[in-house]
Amino acid sequence: MSEDKKTIIVSCSGASNTGTTADRVARNLCVDNPDRNDLLCLAAFAIRKQPSIKKLQDADKIVVIEGCPSRCASEILKQGGFASNLVVEMVADYGIKKVMIPVWEEKDVGRIGKDVQERVKRLG
Repeated sequence: MSEDKKTIIVSCSGASNTGTTADRVARNLCVDNPDRNDLLCLAAFAIRKQPSIKKLQDADKIVVIEGCPSRCASEILKQGGFASNLVVEMVADYGIKKVMIPVWEEKDVGRIGKDVQERVKRLG
């Protein structure tokens, strides 16, 4: 990774426990390592705000943290002309059962965050 390029984290922020968990993981990754990771405002990107587009254009890597099999974040990126280097999903990859309550478990956020960090490292 070059000094000025960051891994851009794109996450679901859906109205369920899996969306909330994805969002918490993404935020923690950015807070814990702000020199390497930056969070994309997916809503701003969806309405084609130039700073969001530029952030993706300048990214070293793009990591998507999906809440569920719908993979809305990945689809929004695709429709906007971008592809991710890594996609993880709460249900398929981490076995979290989706319920329509916006809560999260700290133990899940911690273990998933560590796994995402390891997967990003393996990308090189």
